[in-house]
Amino acid sequence: MLFLFLLSPSKADCGDPLHFRDSIPVDGAINVSPYTHPFLSFVGDGDVSELTITLSNASGDAIPASMDGACYLHESDTEFHCNWSIVPSEPLQGSSQYTISAVKSDGSSPSGWSDISFTTNSSTTISVPDAPILEMTYFGPRNGIGVDECDWQDASSYEFLVTLSQSANKRGLIDVFDVSNTDPEYVHTLFVASNQTVVDFRQVVTPGTEEGRCYYVTYTRYSGEESAPSDTLCHDGSAYGEQTLPELPPEPAAEPTSEPTSEPTAEPTSEPTTEPTSEPTAEPTSEPNEESNPDDSNSQGPKGGTEISVESGGCGGGSALLLLPFLCLYTRSTRTKQL
Repeated sequence: MLFLFLLSPSKADCGDPLHFRDSIPVDGAINVSPYTHPFLSFVGDGDVSELTITLSNASGDAIPASMDGACYLHESDTEFHCNWSIVPSEPLQGSSQYTISAVKSDGSSPSGWSDISFTTNSSTTISVPDAPILEMTYFGPRNGIGVDECDWQDASSYEFLVTLSQSANKRGLIDVFDVSNTDPEYVHTLFVASNQTVVDFRQVVTPGTEEGRCYYVTYTRYSGEESAPSDTLCHDGSAYGEQTLPELPPEPAAEPTSEPTSEPTAEPTSEPTTEPTSEPTAEPTSEPNEESNPDDSNSQGPKGGTEISVESGGCGGGSALLLLPFLCLYTRSTRTKQL
């Protein structure tokens, strides 16, 4: 089964200030790789300038790290997803405790936030994941699917499938980039459940901007290693495929918070729920991408390997799946983040 895995433990109302949403790792996690790049996600009406993020060791000393923060509109003019990727200047010490803090400009804590502490393991293994495979299955009106009160009511959306070559026993992240213009624009992050290899999601576009788009995705493991980008997928903005009703994601496996032994494994969940998910993909809002030619199926994508065009299947056309080549050469990309 395919799952739209967009974790949203808490959701802000229209225009509410930033509220803590989720993190990797979670508070109390153990066996965290020393190479981890912790990730924080907030939702609400705000921007990255409102928060100061700090990573410190058990002695309270700040760890030198870049705090790559970015926000994107999430299907509404009043709701942003603001994410931070914390990239330490050097790998963290093994078998050590670290704490992440977040403070607003007035010294108070953001809504829903409490400091996150985690403990590293002594692993020195680094394994870069393969580039994901991106497929487009639909473009057209949302028809009310997953539309909240604060959302754009007449927006259109793309629907995509992302396939990972290998499952992982801990959660990971998929970042989505819009490369329709000159520079890659970070437009969405998805949380991937442990042992999940196929992720479906929708990318909602701002009403009035339904012209052709180009996208690629990258995958980042829990331990911090980021894949090369997928192929860049381009579409001319015409109606394509058949809209599907997404299913709720499986419950995520809890991250271990005691008895650091070996890397825990999680049983894959097998039984999806049937209610439509409420948290869709995010609206492109910031960094546009390299100029790409939607008509050139063999051209080199701005970041994502080969550029592939999706031809129109007509309004409500039955053959919704795009067949993509299995293997390409990829160059490693650095995430422009956000998060």
